[in-house]
Amino acid sequence: MGPADAIKTCLAKSFQVKGRASRSEFWWPTFSLCGLAVLLFFLIEDAAYRDVSDALVATAFIFPALAITVLLTLGVRRMHDIEVHGLCWSILAFIGSLPFQLMYLSNLPIESYGLILLIFLNPIITIVSCILAALPSDTGTNKYGPNPHEVPS
Repeated sequence: MGPADAIKTCLAKSFQVKGRASRSEFWWPTFSLCGLAVLLFFLIEDAAYRDVSDALVATAFIFPALAITVLLTLGVRRMHDIEVHGLCWSILAFIGSLPFQLMYLSNLPIESYGLILLIFLNPIITIVSCILAALPSDTGTNKYGPNPHEVPS
């Protein structure tokens, strides 16, 4: 599956957690959404010094929420493809983002010990998530559905 087909399939299944997602169906949209997020960040950062339209500000809040939802459901389907429960992906994503949530919501100083531990765990969780997402698909049909390589899109 090429980049255009992978992104099209991902968008068609944006809010669907049932089924399986192949590696290309996972990685192409993930890289694309991360690239768009970085681009949007720089646009917003630049717009902070200028007169900004309300549409750009709204996009700055809506895009991350949609992107997180799409990536979370996509990750769950990717876990299904290697026959791992999708809740595993959700837990990894939550724990991985916890330090940033705590810093933002509670204004904890960076020196607090629990926060430092979570910040050191973040790269480990990211590496584990990437390894899981890079594993090859289970052959044949598993309990989450048919192999995405064997099913016509």
